[in-house]
Amino acid sequence: MKNIVTFWAALVLMTLLLSPAMAQTQLTDEDQKSVAILKLVIKQLRLEVIEQSIEFHNLKIRLLETEYEEVHRSQLEVEAQDQGLRQRLANLNASAADEAENGEAAHFREALSDKGIKKISDRLQSLQQREEELRRLLDGELKRRQELEERTKKINSEVLENR
Repeated sequence: MKNIVTFWAALVLMTLLLSPAMAQTQLTDEDQKSVAILKLVIKQLRLEVIEQSIEFHNLKIRLLETEYEEVHRSQLEVEAQDQGLRQRLANLNASAADEAENGEAAHFREALSDKGIKKISDRLQSLQQREEELRRLLDGELKRRQELEERTKKINSEVLENR
């Protein structure tokens, strides 16, 4: 809150000092020093805001990475379930070929095949879509953080030049 008040105070003073009426008169050395100090304060406040924004983006990136890892683990689990189901179906098909299959076993095999594989396939597709969405969000956050870091470097170099 203190920074916001300081920022607005600096902005008001800067506006007053650089108003059109003041532009027609010469600024004294003291006025020029005041303007330089205000410009420096404004840049420092901008730096603070950008640094807070970077912290926020870092938090979002960590959350997205955590969710991405969870989705990836879920995908591995569903793929293992798919592989297990397919193995059970292969075993049922092999046993059906060895002996005469009764109606109940045939019905079970069909139900397992149709519903189980469809359910797993749908779940995998859903996880893949979420993974793609998370990757896009993560890439966007990383790009935004990089832009903010570049702005920070630029403002830091300007601050160092003006000291």
